[in-house]
Amino acid sequence: MTADSRPERALVFDFGRVLFRWRPDALLAEVLPHRASDPESTRHWVGQVFQAYGGDWGEFDRGTVEPEELARRVAARTGLGEDEVAAVIAACPGELEPLPDTVAWLRRLHARGVPLHYLSNMPEPFAQHFERTHDFMRLFESGVFSSRVRHFLDAAQAEAEVRALGW
Repeated sequence: MTADSRPERALVFDFGRVLFRWRPDALLAEVLPHRASDPESTRHWVGQVFQAYGGDWGEFDRGTVEPEELARRVAARTGLGEDEVAAVIAACPGELEPLPDTVAWLRRLHARGVPLHYLSNMPEPFAQHFERTHDFMRLFESGVFSSRVRHFLDAAQAEAEVRALGW
């Protein structure tokens, strides 16, 4: 590939566990140590709070539930206090730290002229956090956050979105 040519294909990145660290077990052990005190209780609370990113948390990712309502719903369903759930929600952006090796790779790809895009199931407050705090977000030509299109993307839907966008 010459400096003036562009590759035929683009790359599409996901965020959680690809571009950003995501360790829900460590997050809950840190924020709710009295609840997530050992591996078994931690697994339990990860399942209850995040619901495999379906249920209440899936609605949050989809952008149809605000953080305050999410805290109320999760608290009512699980027996956790609303303040505990709100603390988990508030701590998520801090857990979602960029993975340095992936960011370095992203920068190298951009420098080579590779078109970069993203698809991510991410609630709006976290999407805004990424855009405000991470300069490498400008390297993407385009992207889709589930909360902005009000649609949770599974793998098949993500592939269909990528094809529809001509990526």
